[in-house]
Amino acid sequence: MENIKNIILDLGGVLINLDYDKVNDELGKLGLANAFTKSNQIDLFDNYEEGKISEKTFLNRFNQLAAVDHSHNKIIQAWNSILLDFPADRLTMINQLRDKYKVFLYSNTNFTHMKAVNSILQREHSLENLNGYFDKVYLSHELGIRKPKPQGFKHILKTNNLVPKETLFIDDSPQHIEGAMQAGIYAEWLDLEKEDLKDALTRLSLI
Repeated sequence: MENIKNIILDLGGVLINLDYDKVNDELGKLGLANAFTKSNQIDLFDNYEEGKISEKTFLNRFNQLAAVDHSHNKIIQAWNSILLDFPADRLTMINQLRDKYKVFLYSNTNFTHMKAVNSILQREHSLENLNGYFDKVYLSHELGIRKPKPQGFKHILKTNNLVPKETLFIDDSPQHIEGAMQAGIYAEWLDLEKEDLKDALTRLSLI
């Protein structure tokens, strides 16, 4: 990793802890079982994460698919149940990385989840958001592109004048690793069953 000058980090699973079993259970109770998993999800979630539909439209279409008239707050509570805590040591690690590298965030996410993430950051760390921790934050619903589409990675490279072979991407979803590699970026899969971010950064001699 001696040639690496830039690092792109994922958010969910890599920085903030997630619970896919919990969210699947909660969404299932509302009538959409197995609609959102780590490896696959229905078009409703894809469209929301690419900013193609508003939060209100997302919630209304959720009810249409579930064939039930749930309150919007009930859906939001179930949808946000995937989000757990944001360990303080991961913020410290980002700062350590920025001493040596340009560091970017690229997350498949949506308006609802980012409101909840920022609430967690405020509650746990008195932070409004993550903007101050990265050279640039890229969120799929703002960018209009979800991982693993290579176009998202190419956009980040181009707009920041980054050299692909000097750039490393770290994500806990194997399919996203493939997209980064198609864009010419070095990519490292973070297997959360075996290691966390600190383990991976240490193994790669990045911190």
